[in-house]
Amino acid sequence: MKSLPGQNAEAQRRRLGGYDNNGTADDNTEGVPANANNSNRNDNTTANINTLIELGLSGEVIEKLKALKGKGLDVNGIILESLEKREEELKERKLKQSAKVGNCELKRKAEGKKPSRYLASETKKILKEEYGTKCSVPGCKRGADHLHHTARFALTGSNDSRFLAPLCREHHEIAHLIDRKVVNKKIS
Repeated sequence: MKSLPGQNAEAQRRRLGGYDNNGTADDNTEGVPANANNSNRNDNTTANINTLIELGLSGEVIEKLKALKGKGLDVNGIILESLEKREEELKERKLKQSAKVGNCELKRKAEGKKPSRYLASETKKILKEEYGTKCSVPGCKRGADHLHHTARFALTGSNDSRFLAPLCREHHEIAHLIDRKVVNKKIS
């Protein structure tokens, strides 16, 4: 069952199984302790449904997950395994890209050239796949405006993707303010 354009949150809740056709909360108590009262069950069900809505899972994905659950498969395990595989693949790609970037940086150094702040498109692509388009600071929902060198570029001369993080303007300023405070403390 796919969502219809313009379908409101209440209709999505019904589609996701949080309410029966009469609009009252259903008796889905899976994962709720036996001694929990109806209010807690309804709150948990509503919270779970709101999380699904927030994640923006398509009707097709929800139906496939329900089908897997109906077959007695561990849906959480399948999702976790998939996420862990994704993280491993990104880690491997970062290592490969890091080696490429390192070779380019060594070549520039051997030629007597200054380190370049140019970021390869592959590096940007990897960072976008890892962090998306948002700031990498946990809980921050703002868009990323800057790619920040977590290992100071002035000291390392490196554009290694393992030491880059997308930050919003505010968190980028905070990161550099912290750097300045550390440097000033070491000087005094």
